Order: sequence, then structure tokens, then C-alpha cells
Amino acid sequence: MNTIKLDRDEGKVFLKADSEGLLIVSSGGWSVPIDPEIANNYIKNYDRNDNHKNNINYGFYSTDSGVTLTHGGAKIAFTNAEFDVIESFIETAERELW
Repeated sequence: MNTIKLDRDEGKVFLKADSEGLLIVSSGGWSVPIDPEIANNYIKNYDRNDNHKNNINYGFYSTDSGVTLTHGGAKIAFTNAEFDVIESFIETAERELW
């Protein structure tokens, strides 16, 4: 449960969860660490039915092509299907690790 892999045309994205939090890593060489409390808040505060409640500068928000995550200076876009996997992964990490 501690790692998931998202295969993409432009490479792979891995999400790893441990007691320290969530780490998003790209096969392109970048990574984004997120504290557990912040990752949980991003999931709990995301409203897929009302994008006006979502903040494009903090957390998840909807776009025409899916869902984008903004954290600090990082932004990464996910498909809706990828987001569903990420949401479940973070919720499981909250129950089992954090």
C-alpha cells in the first residue's frame, strides 16, 4: 500500500506514503514532499462538484482535463481516474499510517 505508480506517456509518477507523509516522485527527476496533515486537508477540502470552493493555489482543483494539485511552487495535473486512485491512496494512508 505504501507506493502507487501512475504510468503516463511522458514517464511515470510514483506516490509513496510513510509516517513522514506523502512523496510524489516523477521519473523525470523532480519530487514533492507533502506533510500528512496537509495531504489529508487537500483531499478533505477538494469538492469535485463545486470548483468555486477549491483553491487553485493550494491543494486539488478541477480543470477541463482532470484534477490539478498545487503544493508550494509545484503543480501537477492528473486525469480524473488518476485522482480517484490518489484519493483512495491518501485516505488509506490516513487510516493506516498517519
